[in-house]
Amino acid sequence: MRILLLAPGVSIHSRRFLHMLLDAGHTVTLVDATDPKPGVQRAYQYIPYPGIFGLQKLGLRTINRLGERWKAFQLRRIWKRVEPDVVHVHWVDSRADHCACAGLHPLVLTCWGSDINNLFNPAQNDDQYRRRIVRALAASDHVIADSPEVLERCELLAGKKLTTSLFYLGINLNQFKPGNLRGSQLLRARLDISSASRVILSPRALRPLMGHHYVLEAFSRIANSPDVPHTVLVLKRYLAYANGYEERLKLQARKLGLENRIRWLEASDNEEMPVEYTMADVVVNYPEQDGFPVTLFEAAACRRPVVTSDLRAYQPVFGEDALWTVPPANPGRLAETLKACLREEPTAQATRLERAFQIVSECGDQRRCFAPVAKLYGNLIGL
Repeated sequence: MRILLLAPGVSIHSRRFLHMLLDAGHTVTLVDATDPKPGVQRAYQYIPYPGIFGLQKLGLRTINRLGERWKAFQLRRIWKRVEPDVVHVHWVDSRADHCACAGLHPLVLTCWGSDINNLFNPAQNDDQYRRRIVRALAASDHVIADSPEVLERCELLAGKKLTTSLFYLGINLNQFKPGNLRGSQLLRARLDISSASRVILSPRALRPLMGHHYVLEAFSRIANSPDVPHTVLVLKRYLAYANGYEERLKLQARKLGLENRIRWLEASDNEEMPVEYTMADVVVNYPEQDGFPVTLFEAAACRRPVVTSDLRAYQPVFGEDALWTVPPANPGRLAETLKACLREEPTAQATRLERAFQIVSECGDQRRCFAPVAKLYGNLIGL
């Protein structure tokens, strides 16, 4: 099939989905500001996302109004030229509205979680932008998400029943697996972490909604506990936009007297992440709201203990027998759970890790995960 794909080119999730499409034999045209696969490629072409060049001399409101129409018009021209069987948008934002306004069909929208959840955050409420997302959802032929909660919110926004399905992106189980001991030892040395120290890794995007400040507060409650081994907290500059959050965390660490117990990892390629998981004794995932993150699949596939927020988005997949779960925004409970995880008896931990690994093998293998998407495409065009 010919797929017109609109997805953030800078994201590893977009690149992975693109490769799944190409590996399945589809022809893909990707439209975005960034080309995730530069160079001449068989069955793949890249087209820059339409801009608003020539409108800069007009007033801001005029630019905004005409610019959106211009982008929709240009997308329709691309659509006519490419003649795709399916238009698929990843991350539901203005681009989805441009497709809706351009009348592109069949239109599949894949929600990543925050794109929809943010619309229910009063602090980020923008009525005009919200109306555009509502229009895009209402015009879609199919909506995909990795959480029943997100799908319900899509229908609430659209004000009608939508055709929807659950989809987990999954992971490459040949890449995420136990091992990488030598690499993890080198990484510990680079971060100045002794072999005797335990490591708590908080790898999610560096944004307040991901709850790193709660993790830091919880860590302060156990860092000097006599019944907990010497432990280091590792944070990651993943998607660290200029929002001041890193500075806030560093200030918090200074006030708590924990500067020498915190390490910072730079954002890394997906290929390096199994080493980071292997280095960790505990992986903590503590957002206040979320879709379903591949972090849970990745850590479990590497057989690392996971302490996570007890969010509705996660419940259809993992249970308490596989992961340690904690109510969100509760650093006291989080501290207790981190301590219990660090002190868990080896046999009990092995049973928990095996259960989590079984779930990943059944639900998180990207080869199995992609099959429903291929079937969906066929249904949309009547195959």
